[in-house]
Amino acid sequence: NNIAFADLGSQDKYTGIANVKMENDAAVNVVERGNSRGWLLSANAKAMYLDFADDFLSNLDDGTEVSVDIEYFDQDDGHFVLLYDGLDSERELSDLVIVENTNRWKTCSFTIDDGYFGGRLDGHDMKISIKEAETDNITSADVVIGKITVHKYPQKNPVRAVITTEEPGNVFGNNDELKIKVAYHNF
Repeated sequence: NNIAFADLGSQDKYTGIANVKMENDAAVNVVERGNSRGWLLSANAKAMYLDFADDFLSNLDDGTEVSVDIEYFDQDDGHFVLLYDGLDSERELSDLVIVENTNRWKTCSFTIDDGYFGGRLDGHDMKISIKEAETDNITSADVVIGKITVHKYPQKNPVRAVITTEEPGNVFGNNDELKIKVAYHNF
């Protein structure tokens, strides 16, 4: 099966996901918004963790690509971010999702082509958070998460390139010479 999901609400339904829990084992607060239910991320419960079933995603190093769709209620002026256990770091950070206050359910999508999902992110595979130091953007607004759907595409990216330089920064002028290292990993 190439699809996993967590449908959050009064009766949580999981397929391909072993566990969903609040950060610091905080109590789950299920709220209703727009005729649907979801888990509330708030000042008291800032984040939720997901762990995939080992037979779905675990310790990837074969070029598998993953897309993650997060359904959320677009209310208030907050934001959230997705973090995941990646090949190069156990705390890979996605783009920040800005809540636009339309008072409707919306879905945002993330493509992850460097996921490892070995449980190294605070002991978990993935995290959805409204307050993370990495974003330098702290919100006091609540966010409601209704459903998380994950699609995997085995060996969609069979070659991975890592490009590095020993020079700090990313602004270089004309006539600057840089030594660049390129490493290819064939899965």
